[in-house]
Amino acid sequence: MVSAEDRYATLLREAAVAAVPKMLRPAEGKLRHPYLQPGGGYRRQLWDWDSFWATVAVLQLFGDPVIGPRFTADFRRMFLDHVAGSLRNFFDHQSSDGSLPINMTPACGDVFSCTVRPTPTGEETNMGKPVFGQMLLAYTRAARDYRLARTLFPPLKRFHACWRTRYLDRCGLFVWGSDVAIGVDDDPTTWARPPFSSANLLPNVLMCEDLRAAARIAGMLGRTKDAAAARTQASALAAAIRRHCWDERDGFYYTVDVQCRRRTALGWVHRTLDAFWETLPLKVLVWTGFLTMWGGIATRTQARRMVREHLMDPGRFLSPFGVRAISRDEQMYQPEIKRGNPSNWLGPVWILPNWIVWRGLLRYGYRREAAVLSRRIVALLGRDLTRTDTLHEYYSPETGRGVNNPGFWNWNLLAIDMIRGEP
Repeated sequence: MVSAEDRYATLLREAAVAAVPKMLRPAEGKLRHPYLQPGGGYRRQLWDWDSFWATVAVLQLFGDPVIGPRFTADFRRMFLDHVAGSLRNFFDHQSSDGSLPINMTPACGDVFSCTVRPTPTGEETNMGKPVFGQMLLAYTRAARDYRLARTLFPPLKRFHACWRTRYLDRCGLFVWGSDVAIGVDDDPTTWARPPFSSANLLPNVLMCEDLRAAARIAGMLGRTKDAAAARTQASALAAAIRRHCWDERDGFYYTVDVQCRRRTALGWVHRTLDAFWETLPLKVLVWTGFLTMWGGIATRTQARRMVREHLMDPGRFLSPFGVRAISRDEQMYQPEIKRGNPSNWLGPVWILPNWIVWRGLLRYGYRREAAVLSRRIVALLGRDLTRTDTLHEYYSPETGRGVNNPGFWNWNLLAIDMIRGEP
């Protein structure tokens, strides 16, 4: 007799085979190269981290023992052409200072004016997230072709340098310039907070991984000095994350506020007390704390506390349907809100964070906990396919129902990796 888990796994695999071709878009308008679209309500759009995670997900599908052989050599080459095209589209619109867009469409090469300073509104903006080194490395390894890496490595270096110029705080952590298009859109530790105040864990861990990827690419290209520089920067950033973001009392990694500067018109007031502390923890339990396990930044002891005290607690992160985006006991927990922009990260189950948490669990040896999580995610998506014949962008942690944006595939395909168990 076929178990429900096996039936859902089969449903997901079959749906993935049908979904991948729909992610491919031809060159059009401002997008001069073929590219990857997320699907759902994001058709004919090219996003920074969406295209990266789609690349990771589909390359893992190619290695799946059940459905991998169903992707022909011609289709694999075509997919890689769209990965390369996505990268080329972004770097086609790189500004002279090294900045890259977050979002692009055929009609507009920089929807959020990331590469324009000052911006048309005069307000600060962010720029593309630090995922392009990781995406370039994934492409280079899969294609076994260094030509794109040779072309894009110099502009990738300028991109990383621009992040340091714009967003590196004196404490050694990167801050968001604003709360616009930060990926985890309404993360309370950044949303509605002052510009340049939030040293959010998302860009910091992603940058650490992107620098590591850049070091590997530089090594492949024989650029030994660049490889050494990128490794040094990644190590320094990881150390800053451990120093400033770990909270020993709570046993969790928090995003921190960097506004610890004394500002007064009367310089003599309290002049004997400088703010010798550089950061203050923003004590909201957000899933981004577990990025430090995915990135190998947390110590073994820290990981054990996060897993035991927070992750596996049903009253906090672990729901019957997967890991919540923020802890259930936070005052801003509202997972049922349905909206488009910003999308709701105030508690729903998103597949990307669950895959990242799952990978972190395996990295630190928590195989039993990883198995619990993978079974819940596979069942969640399998039930959605059974009920609606599609997947949603995010889900209710209380009912398992899709909350918003039916037809969203993109990083949801990472769940196929979870079916296989330990990668």
